[in-house]
Amino acid sequence: MALHARQIIFFIFSLTTLTIASRIRRYNFTISSKWSAADGHGRPLFAINGQSPGPLIEADEGDEIEVFVDNQLGAETTIHWHGVYQVDKPWNDGVPGVTQYSIQPRDTYLYRFTVQQQYGSYFYHGHFGPAFADVQPKQGQEWIWINFIHSGAHHELQISVDEHEFFVVAADGEFVHPQKVHVANCNLGERISILVRLDKTPGDYAIRVTSLREEQVIQGIGILRYAAAQVYRGAEPPDTTPWVHLNGSLIDRTLVKMDEMNLAPYPKRPPPPTADHTLKFSVNMTGKSSWALNIGPHQAFRQQLPPLLWEEGSRGVTTYGDKAQGLMKNGSVVDIIFSNGANVSSQHPFHKHNNKAWIIGTGTGGFPWASVEDAIQNGGVVDRFNFVDPPLRDGCRLGNETGDWTVIRYQITFPAASMLHCHMIHHFAAGQQVVILEGVESMAPIPTDVKDRIHSNFQPPLRYGPLD
Repeated sequence: MALHARQIIFFIFSLTTLTIASRIRRYNFTISSKWSAADGHGRPLFAINGQSPGPLIEADEGDEIEVFVDNQLGAETTIHWHGVYQVDKPWNDGVPGVTQYSIQPRDTYLYRFTVQQQYGSYFYHGHFGPAFADVQPKQGQEWIWINFIHSGAHHELQISVDEHEFFVVAADGEFVHPQKVHVANCNLGERISILVRLDKTPGDYAIRVTSLREEQVIQGIGILRYAAAQVYRGAEPPDTTPWVHLNGSLIDRTLVKMDEMNLAPYPKRPPPPTADHTLKFSVNMTGKSSWALNIGPHQAFRQQLPPLLWEEGSRGVTTYGDKAQGLMKNGSVVDIIFSNGANVSSQHPFHKHNNKAWIIGTGTGGFPWASVEDAIQNGGVVDRFNFVDPPLRDGCRLGNETGDWTVIRYQITFPAASMLHCHMIHHFAAGQQVVILEGVESMAPIPTDVKDRIHSNFQPPLRYGPLD
């Protein structure tokens, strides 16, 4: 069972060009339940060290992070470090039944990993809702950088700052070629960073975070407060001019939206020209509460099995890249092709653990070809692909119509058992997830203390039949 709470809890990894000795940064996390009515509606939530959001973790590249977790809940839990590369210790990814045993009630666990090959803003989580905050620059500050981390479960969000254009300068923790826009989108599990110029009359301006789900019109409000402004304490949002209506549509057609397919990495980082492996996943709704990638839903009981990272008997048809299917070795390049099956009417914000991937193509009408090369040579869809400067993200969007398709490409650069799943929580819980074994032939021996844990001795119910 993953950690659930209304929290935004995140990393800032600061990459420096100076030669600085690496250090060990140690944190103690006690996870417990508490009651909160922070938004006016009381509810129980899970807290870390009695607080929500949880503690901020900061690190420089090369630092080792140690997080000692004390589970004081009445249920098992884990922590997933969203977007963080587990370069040499894949057992720290925090996925029960895949990379570790879950942390039992009143038990403890030590996560230990090194910050390598990345920088930017990340967060650790189970699955929990978004929160919004006020922002106040310092006196004399001309620009302000704001990170948005979408830890929600259901709604794609649109970001705007009343009367201020801004630059989108980073996505999922990495710099992109700046886009000057009036609004930016942030889907489930994503991070968007913006740079706002403080060139307006000092005062309070609304930061609007608007749901783009048609079935619920809802908007969150924060405040951008200039340092020279009088402090605003009213119950209503600031009386400033918005760029968007309450449903997220633009006030004026001349306003500019962020184009997520043009968030090219900065500096330039083109994808590998060809792939060694191709995985194709057809998204299907197989029941009223059942979603599948290809053959069938990933069964929830698998998180109670011995972790498949080292236990081959726990693997099933929702595990890809094992010996039976052909190993995907370290250094190889992988294409993943997503396509919507029949009667799909919902978008899917996919998240891939461990590796960022280039979003090299999108289209409609289905993907009947065996590979990207086949599609380009025989499908006449070369204009649907970008091999020069495509976005580099740790997730991607699959459209909401039957036949929509998206292709990502990535290189395996370290061994891992990587979960690939829709980040919409009810799709994830309904089985829209698979596990990909990557470079496991070069994996270091798994420490005894990781494998020798208190855990449930789970036997699948007989109604499931044999494991796949």
